[in-house]
Amino acid sequence: MTLEGQQPAAAEEQVGVDAIDEQIEALQEKVRELTKQIMKLRAKNDEASIEQVKALESQLAQLNAQLMELTSQKLKMIEG
Repeated sequence: MTLEGQQPAAAEEQVGVDAIDEQIEALQEKVRELTKQIMKLRAKNDEASIEQVKALESQLAQLNAQLMELTSQKLKMIEG
């Protein structure tokens, strides 16, 4: 295969990596927001806040799992 034939594939791969990067950035922002909410709720230290913290921590765990999956996909794309 010629170099010319490889360039479109590389360009498509970069588009895929860029899309994953955007998703990662969006998830990281959500993680930051949830972390702030959790810190505020923990400061209240009442029963309702504790329950909300548990729910938010569950969401946080899901977001972190999604981040790990996207990072894995990105590495696979980069490695080829």
